[in-house]
Amino acid sequence: MKVLILGAGRVGGSLATALVNNNYDVSIVDFDKSSLAALEDKLDILTIEGHASHPLSIKKAGADESTTVIAVTSNDEVNLIACQIAKNSFNVKKTICRLSEETYSENLDIFGADIVDIVISPEKEVMNHLKELIKHPGTEQIEKFADGKVNLVSVKAKKKGNDYRINTKYLCCIICYGIARTFKNTIRYYDNNSCRNKCWYGSG
Repeated sequence: MKVLILGAGRVGGSLATALVNNNYDVSIVDFDKSSLAALEDKLDILTIEGHASHPLSIKKAGADESTTVIAVTSNDEVNLIACQIAKNSFNVKKTICRLSEETYSENLDIFGADIVDIVISPEKEVMNHLKELIKHPGTEQIEKFADGKVNLVSVKAKKKGNDYRINTKYLCCIICYGIARTFKNTIRYYDNNSCRNKCWYGSG
């Protein structure tokens, strides 16, 4: 699959690395020579020096009907214009747009029908993740599934003697979680609350 990344900053660079490592055909546009050179040195990737929302830059990257465009510059307006050009002028397969301003996300139709297929907001995701960690002390990572109805929670087991123990007192809102271990010691639970409807499973 052909992927065109617009913006070679931290987000764009990380995406490029992940996609190339998964055998995607990746090209990336940015006006920062040093960022492009750094990526080109370590990845099998096509780099184009130019403005992310300029039609010529997108054309040089070879955008066509089989291309997925991911606009992840730090400028919402540039990302939106780039998606408009990619869809209207190059008829790309899909556009993914990084937006920090929620007003844009909530009013995508004003930019044209189906101009932006998917909106992403790394800043919002980080903030929501931090809020969840604060809301559930004792957890290390929380992933949401089924529109937030199911949470997958990572908790560190604490060693006590020869055993590893998990305190579940902070997890009363969690329906189900599992244990992964690479050691042979026994894992024991100690529960300081009376929460119901818990489901446990283990793998190791």
